[in-house]
Amino acid sequence: MAACQAALEQPQPLIGSANVAAGSMAALAASWSRSSRFASLAPIPQRTCRRLLEGFLARHGTRPLVGPEPRHLHRVLGERRETPAQANALRTVLRLLLQHAFERGPRKDNPTRNVKRLRYRKKPFATWAESDIAAFEADWPIGSRARLALGLLLFTGQCRAT
Repeated sequence: MAACQAALEQPQPLIGSANVAAGSMAALAASWSRSSRFASLAPIPQRTCRRLLEGFLARHGTRPLVGPEPRHLHRVLGERRETPAQANALRTVLRLLLQHAFERGPRKDNPTRNVKRLRYRKKPFATWAESDIAAFEADWPIGSRARLALGLLLFTGQCRAT
């Protein structure tokens, strides 16, 4: 627990700070992560932005900031078509990132302005039948965390709303 707490207390590295070249997407991400707009985000959205941007920057961090056009962004989002919700989350983060570039002057426009969200149909979670619950209870003994979680979910009226 002490090691975990020490790791949590360490400052987060700047987004894209591993490979920053002037005028690159990684340099823009590092600048945005120091901005007041990024600092005003709650901790969980900050972590989400960091995670999405680190994945994006691993492939596109060295590319020049002036290059992205809507067609390029469509291609990047199309690469994630198996997970359209994640693609839409990345689109939102890129929109914030490129808006930062537009407001600070390196870009004359925000190319994400006309990039539409990917449309998809949500797949609802299947409701467990009594046989599913019995199979779960057979696999997990009373006193295990999994069995405790099941009991809490079943007997406190929890549900997933769609």
